[in-house]
Amino acid sequence: MRILITLFIILLMSFQVWSQKYLDHLNRLRAAKKYDAIVNIYKKNQKAVAYRTSPKVIEITLEALEATQQHLLAYRLRLNLISHKHRPQQRALISQIKSKRSVSPSNYSDDLKSLYFGAYQNLAQHLQTVAPSNDREKIVNTFNSLKKILEALEYEEDQVESIKEGVDGSFKKQQGQAYKFSKSVFLKQNSWQNKAIFQVAGVDSEILITNMGSCIGGSIGYQNDNYHFFADGCFIFGKGNVQAQNELVYQQSNVPFNAYQFALGASLIVSSSLAEFGVKVPVYFISQELTTPPDSDPECVGGCKIEPPDKSLISISLYGKWPFDQFYFLTEYGRNIKSDLIVWSLGLGYNF
Repeated sequence: MRILITLFIILLMSFQVWSQKYLDHLNRLRAAKKYDAIVNIYKKNQKAVAYRTSPKVIEITLEALEATQQHLLAYRLRLNLISHKHRPQQRALISQIKSKRSVSPSNYSDDLKSLYFGAYQNLAQHLQTVAPSNDREKIVNTFNSLKKILEALEYEEDQVESIKEGVDGSFKKQQGQAYKFSKSVFLKQNSWQNKAIFQVAGVDSEILITNMGSCIGGSIGYQNDNYHFFADGCFIFGKGNVQAQNELVYQQSNVPFNAYQFALGASLIVSSSLAEFGVKVPVYFISQELTTPPDSDPECVGGCKIEPPDKSLISISLYGKWPFDQFYFLTEYGRNIKSDLIVWSLGLGYNF
């Protein structure tokens, strides 16, 4: 019997010496702020007795886990402590909540309440750093269960609600930052100016063409609560008026045309109703024929000729989109990049 007692005392003393050396090592790492090393030690020795019985080892480890944003591991350590130190109270509390019986907070220790609150904070911090997934949904359910426990214990009620609001706000922000596919159709009135060359007796003069037409098309893109990146296109049909400049009197009215317009754009979401303001670069491909006056025309003495206008134009436009329900009003105003000629459009669209 004496031998057994002696062996027990030797083992106890050896354990105390080992525990003290272990704690001294953790303290040195803590003083040097080598939190990663402390976390690595914990990961390799999670089942060690010290992580259930030594308040100082637990304190240092929790500090390191939270400093390195290992919030899920900190949560699990606190949950293990609850199971080890307060198992009877834990079971009674969970049973009362599940059976919807009233809970008397005074029957439960402050340490238990503090551990549950710390675990709740750890899960909140973890949830605010992870992307949406099935695993996150499981953690959300656990987080909500901890909230019910803390509400039943009437512990730090204002902070508990504030933490929940913070997590909900983080989820909303993540959802707003995620890009979603967008598509719409529109009908707009398009107008732009173009130039052609009118040659009289070998002398070149510019003539100005102002086109106006209806543009039927659609837009696709990706947008979130802050930005919208899109491409759109439409078929345009209409008529234009031709007016000579300088001293020439040449003109034409209602000259038919058809065109295709394609554009790339980017806009900033400027309101909660998803109104947009941005820039787009439209490219026009135009088919339009001008009539050359006959030689008998007074301006064509000595012969005249019209060089056709450009069949493609590129412009830069300011773009606005103003929604009302599923519909929106759109505006564009810009200029041809080759010349100081105006491009504009007004229209209505529908978002799918």
